[in-house]
Amino acid sequence: MFNSSNLSTIYVSKEKGRDFYNGAMPKAGDRGMGPVPSMERALELVKEMRRIGALQPITIKITDEEYLADKPIVLSEDMFAITIEPYTKTLISGGVTVKNFKADEFNGVKCLSADLSEMGEIEFTDLYVNGKRADMPKYPQEGTLLPQAVENDSWDYSAHSKWFIAKREDMEVIKNFRNLGDCIISYNHLWHDEHSPIESFDVEEGKIVFKYPSRHSISPSWESAALKYVIENVAEEFKKPNHWYFDRPTKMLYYIPEVGVKTEDIKAYIPVTDKIFEIKGKPDNKARNINLRNLEIAYTKGDYGSRQTAKHKPAFADDETQYASDSQSVCAAHGSIEFEHASNCRIENCRLNCLGVHSIVIEEGSSNIIIRDNEITNSGAGAIRVNGGDYGSDENLHTCRNIISGNKIIKGGRRYTAGCGILLMHTYENIVSHNEISDFYYTGISCGWVWGYRESISRDNILEHNYIHTIGQYKLSDMGAIYILGKQPGTVIRNNLIHTVYSKTYGGYAIYTDEGASYITIENNICFDTGSSTYHQHYGCMNTVRNNVFFGSDKEIISASRKEAHTGLIFDGNVIISNGKPIYAIGLHNETESSIGDSSGFVNVIASHNNIIFDVEKDEPTVIKIDGKEYNLKEAQKLLGLEIGSTVFDTGFEKIKDGNMPQNSEAYALGFKRIQR
Repeated sequence: MFNSSNLSTIYVSKEKGRDFYNGAMPKAGDRGMGPVPSMERALELVKEMRRIGALQPITIKITDEEYLADKPIVLSEDMFAITIEPYTKTLISGGVTVKNFKADEFNGVKCLSADLSEMGEIEFTDLYVNGKRADMPKYPQEGTLLPQAVENDSWDYSAHSKWFIAKREDMEVIKNFRNLGDCIISYNHLWHDEHSPIESFDVEEGKIVFKYPSRHSISPSWESAALKYVIENVAEEFKKPNHWYFDRPTKMLYYIPEVGVKTEDIKAYIPVTDKIFEIKGKPDNKARNINLRNLEIAYTKGDYGSRQTAKHKPAFADDETQYASDSQSVCAAHGSIEFEHASNCRIENCRLNCLGVHSIVIEEGSSNIIIRDNEITNSGAGAIRVNGGDYGSDENLHTCRNIISGNKIIKGGRRYTAGCGILLMHTYENIVSHNEISDFYYTGISCGWVWGYRESISRDNILEHNYIHTIGQYKLSDMGAIYILGKQPGTVIRNNLIHTVYSKTYGGYAIYTDEGASYITIENNICFDTGSSTYHQHYGCMNTVRNNVFFGSDKEIISASRKEAHTGLIFDGNVIISNGKPIYAIGLHNETESSIGDSSGFVNVIASHNNIIFDVEKDEPTVIKIDGKEYNLKEAQKLLGLEIGSTVFDTGFEKIKDGNMPQNSEAYALGFKRIQR
């Protein structure tokens, strides 16, 4: 007689499953054999088995090619040792398909339309078509608009604004937009992107009121912070291939196919859930040994409003105020797959595509989570966010010892441009290795979440052998391919290949040790092609930078923002190649002419020795420029005590493009060690 407690595999099929089947077979058979109809039913069976003492590992196999998860699949502490994988190949979708497209015309443009009235009061702000995000029409199509005035024209970083006055010529256009309450004001400034629906519009005054106030200053007098906005979801701008528009009053969805795509080849998804998996235990009883393997997971909602506590609240704010952005990096937003109080879990060989905000979030109390060999594309914000209890918190809240390795992470920040490829906040002893991270608008890998010299829980994080490129893309400022915050003893950044990092106004760095970053080892990295310095330190203490290759910056190769009374950086045995600019600069945003002052201030910040320096445009490289005077190597050594033991030598390393080091170079005889990628 069949004993369900002896199951090691449970089969799931929405198409062919039945509640009275036992899940023991992929197809219907005798004696109630056959797949169950949902993941929820499969997990109920697992709970029942655990209650009677059946503790064996269990695999749940989904037999459908496409499985709709219209609500989160929840795995808790009483459902351990479970692997979820396809029977052959499965897409787990958080969206429903649009099935009734027909030829139509909207806004004078030939297009497709679908009547969604049968779906009831549906609300959505994302549409995915043929495996990628469709585009909201926006005004203007190119460039941005400037306001006439804003509520708080202040240089105070935390000066929120609830409204702005549109310029008269813009107001004359905006007032004719249909469904203005469905339009979204979006703007990039500083290192933020902010988004808010329009709450109201005063036609006479030109006053546009945000539904969600700005998190930060949008002062027109502060260039980097100034409001430069577009209006999204504008029906009148519906005119280009891949544009979509949902007319809420009529419940009609419109879409313009891309060139050459036939109606019958279009597969469109409307997301109906913001999460696919929630793997959540309790502080004293973790969800453990949950594995997601060989799945395709796609199409979740990108709706997100920030209620992250503001440091300084405006007069109209309360604890429930929703803002137009988080303070940085979409740092409080959810993921489509979430771990909390979980341990020894894995996501392996999966394809995560078109997920609304973050793709994966590892939250407090989680450890030994392995995210390996996945492809993560078209994330609405970041790909992976990791966070836990901060310094001094209960150990049950700590998040640590996670591995993120071998993943291809591309095309992120597609809705929230401030998303990072990988964001490590309050967490320690993680390994981030052998990932490719590219085509993001903000930072590639961000590590640490304490500004300044306060105590931080972040330490012993290893960031190695990653390939990070095409970062920033002129969208946001003050960012880097690798960005570090706070004191982090034991943290190592090594053997990474980094290139093509460009910011909007300032701060596009390959490696950026920001406020208080201290006690970090940075070695064997190859960094080139940056809009700002290849390496920059805002301020910090005793960071060792050795055996790296830095070249191809539009500015000075190495820079620091502050003079301090201690050594901030130790540069030892690097190859540093300039292109007509000084090797080093110090002062806020490279304002070297007046900010350095006396040479002792510089020596206190950077200690440099045994480096190989070269300038591809000058026979004699300039080490530093102070108060208008340029110091060559001999002068810098004799007068400033810099570059002791360093050499001017043409290594030819500026020809490196693919990360492969020359096999033969006299640089190796000079002490530089070959970098193994």
